[in-house]
Amino acid sequence: MNKYQRALQLWSLLALAARYQQLLSYDLVGQLIGVPEYGLGPLLDPVYYYCMAQNLPPLTAIAISRVTGRPQQGFQLPPNYSNDVDAAQASVFAFDWVSRAAPSPQDFEAAHPA
Repeated sequence: MNKYQRALQLWSLLALAARYQQLLSYDLVGQLIGVPEYGLGPLLDPVYYYCMAQNLPPLTAIAISRVTGRPQQGFQLPPNYSNDVDAAQASVFAFDWVSRAAPSPQDFEAAHPA
């Protein structure tokens, strides 16, 4: 499975969690998709860039560290959130992800900078 196919897997998982207003630890996400926690960053990147390209709330903001309860160091927020993770997470929870068709692996690849 390539990273864009994994991004689709992550999209579905995160969209469902957002619908129920749940934060997911990196550890749990890794267990659910069969990837070690330390390997999730590159797989979450295409989801982040797709959200930015489509002007959507940053879906990846609800993936958090089990220890800190916040996204890991290196996580970026779009400029319009002024580094306010709580506001970003609230916007993710307020958005109707389920009514939106899931992107394809090709959509993730097209949005991801080389």
